[in-house]
Amino acid sequence: MIKRVVLNILFLPFYFLSDGVGIKKYLTVSRQPILIRSRWENVNIEADVKIGNPSSIDFFSPSYIETRGKLAKISIGQGTCIGNNVAFIATSEITIGKRCLIGNNVRIYDSDFHSLDISRSTARAISSPVKMGDNVFLGDNVILLKGVKIGENSIIGAGSVVTKSIPSNVIAAGNPARVLKKI
Repeated sequence: MIKRVVLNILFLPFYFLSDGVGIKKYLTVSRQPILIRSRWENVNIEADVKIGNPSSIDFFSPSYIETRGKLAKISIGQGTCIGNNVAFIATSEITIGKRCLIGNNVRIYDSDFHSLDISRSTARAISSPVKMGDNVFLGDNVILLKGVKIGENSIIGAGSVVTKSIPSNVIAAGNPARVLKKI
């Protein structure tokens, strides 16, 4: 069953949350379309999280957060700010630390969602948790792929594709992302 949550809306009620979403107080959604799907109470959004930026060019692009499966989990830490048009999809686990900044059009996936085996109908997709430490900054259009860990206080440059873990206190960018500088 889908609940519709309406908070200070100028246009239409754009916020759709399924029953399995645990939100602590003070989730701010800036009148942006957002869909959060989970049937098993395994999306946890901590206090003071902000989703959407009304002054962005991507303002009317919907954001999508979904867990696929009973054991899949998504956790978003306290004080995190998330841009517009993001997609977080977990079949295993996605953990976002406290006070992170996540730009527009960011994608975080913990799975390939299908096998590359020719007989895809019988092969299982491989998933591996994605974890971001506290105070991580992801620029616009960043993609985090399965099994990646981003250390605390790190910055990932715009347009980067992160295929391997990034240590704490560094700036990384590129496709694939690599460490450019320690901070």
